[in-house]
Amino acid sequence: MVAPSGQNPRAVRRPSGGGGLEQSHDRHRTSGGAGRDRPDEEATNLARLLIESGRIDEVQDVDDEFQRLADEAAGRVRATVTTAIELEAADRDRVTRELSKRLDKDVRLSLVVDPRILGGMKLQYGDRIVDASVATRLEQLRRRLAAS
Repeated sequence: MVAPSGQNPRAVRRPSGGGGLEQSHDRHRTSGGAGRDRPDEEATNLARLLIESGRIDEVQDVDDEFQRLADEAAGRVRATVTTAIELEAADRDRVTRELSKRLDKDVRLSLVVDPRILGGMKLQYGDRIVDASVATRLEQLRRRLAAS
């Protein structure tokens, strides 16, 4: 794994705080509080294990699986909505609220803008995909016309 310019290549993702990226600090760096800027022992051991086994490039997969398990334990589901244009806040909230009600779970929504879908939306959560995009509907229509 290569860290972007200016970032610590020993960055470790933590599940607390929404899975954001927190950077580990040099061992010899001191701060105002004992250990506040250091990753916990489990994260340090995991990082060391991945580095020593030559599998540091799998850190994102480990984090993804950890997040999936944490979400499952907390009754959450992650969903991705793909639209042709940026959704307004009210639309994002409505999609989140309706999906949450339908699944009876807390939904964490990610948004993707892809102009190739032309309109409508694609919704992915768990192992399900709901494709209500204009591009897919046009392709289905094209296939039906070609078959007749």
